[in-house]
Formats: sequence, C-alpha cells, structure tokens
Amino acid sequence: MYGMTDTLFAPDTDITRGMFVTVLYRMDSEPKTAKEYNFKDVPQNAYYADAVAWASKNGIVAGYSNEEYMPDNTISREQMAAIMYRYVKYKGADTRIGGKRNGKTTI
Repeated sequence: MYGMTDTLFAPDTDITRGMFVTVLYRMDSEPKTAKEYNFKDVPQNAYYADAVAWASKNGIVAGYSNEEYMPDNTISREQMAAIMYRYVKYKGADTRIGGKRNGKTTI
C-alpha cells in the first residue's frame, strides 16, 4: 500500500471504491490489462484507472450503471464484501460455506 502522499498515510480516512480496487490490483501484482471500460467517471490518467479496468474485465467490480463506477464514493461494507467475494473466486479459492475440501471443513 502507498500513502495519500509521500509523507501522509491517513489510516483514519474513509476508503473509496477507487482506493479499494487499487489495493486488490496491487495485491495481484498490478497485471497489465487494456483500459477497456465504459465508465465515463474514470479518467484514463486516474491512479485507479488500471485497477478499475483490470477488476472490471475480470468480473471483480461492477459500476452503479454501465457508465458510472463512482470511484470517489466511500465504499460500503456490502460493496466491500461483494468485491472481496468476487476477488476470491477470481483467485480460484473455495467459496463454499461449510463444505469439505481435501478432508478439511471450509468456512
């Protein structure tokens, strides 16, 4: 993770949708992807543009509409949970509840 500036981390700041998807993108080693999305509110030069393109292409995020991602909106817990669920599925992890895998109970 990076801070808000070179000298400010701001741990008490609300997390936006743009920030959150950027964290996941960086966790995934910032894979190269074409900036292909229909979100008119995501400028091509925004720090989160590559992350939104990657997450959108891989089904990890969706917008409020086909043209609005609203990257500066504070992310809700529900949105965060939905995005994390789709990210975990994208990574190929077992998302079953209470199932068994390799003889071990999953959560």
